Amino acid sequence: MEEERSEEIEEELSLVDENLLSFNDNYRAGRYRKATSDLYFAFEHMAKALLLSVGVSPQSHKGVSRMLSYHFVRSGTLPVRTVVYLDNLYERRKTAEYSTRAGWEFTESELDTYRQWAVDGMAHMLNVLKARVRGASMEKTEKILAALSS
Repeated sequence: MEEERSEEIEEELSLVDENLLSFNDNYRAGRYRKATSDLYFAFEHMAKALLLSVGVSPQSHKGVSRMLSYHFVRSGTLPVRTVVYLDNLYERRKTAEYSTRAGWEFTESELDTYRQWAVDGMAHMLNVLKARVRGASMEKTEKILAALSS
């Protein structure tokens, strides 16, 4: 069971890395709507990895948000803003993907704000995850987050 959970956490972290690298490519190319989605999914996969460390595997954004609050914010392990940022970015992702008239809303400046939210939240979650899970490879994720925070 522990080994299976560890493998699932590793897979979630791999998806974090993939989405962060895709965010960076889309951001640099000026594809801000797509970059917004990439950033949200990186953030969500980080949250799922953390939730797997307590044996929880929600299947919806609402479930991820609620369980993150229940298991980590309520206890003071994560700051409230982590879930606020995740929820805000979820709403922006929906607009980016589903609104045909919203392209003007997604600017470099706005994406810089989203990046700050995501890097802040994911850095907190990664620190908690490192303390909870031994042996999972997190170095690549740490390097990508460090590069995005500058």
